[in-house]
Amino acid sequence: MEIGAASAREELDWVRRNKISQSDRDALTSPLQKRLEADRAARPFINCAYPPYAGALTPSDDIVICRCEEVSAGDIRRMAGFGCISPNQTKAFGRVRMGPSQGRYCGLSVTQILPEANKLPLQEIGCYRVRPPLKPVTLGEIAALAKYETSEVRK
Repeated sequence: MEIGAASAREELDWVRRNKISQSDRDALTSPLQKRLEADRAARPFINCAYPPYAGALTPSDDIVICRCEEVSAGDIRRMAGFGCISPNQTKAFGRVRMGPSQGRYCGLSVTQILPEANKLPLQEIGCYRVRPPLKPVTLGEIAALAKYETSEVRK
């Protein structure tokens, strides 16, 4: 199991336990907090030992960044030339991050290309706002959820 998945599960458990008194919550979540800290302890090393390949973060203009919408690095730089400053604006300018991957593949590259193209620090550019659903959901799944909730109410 991946460390990230385990940490996410621990955080969910922690959030669920927040519906109790603060002292009870602290007693219950103390072991969880310790496990989360242990899980996250390796992150600085991993970031340092395995940084993203520089060419992937600032590719040449002909490289496709957003495979879902077929947007190249050159397209993103042209968007910056038209006044696109933040990654969230790239959605309006050229549908970046609107495909099935929801920016999982292109998000990091876009947030590296825009500061370079706009000659601004990364902190001023920002990053994509994450909005649910975090992965595509079919209408069938939503319909099944509505049926489940209706049957739960009747019980």
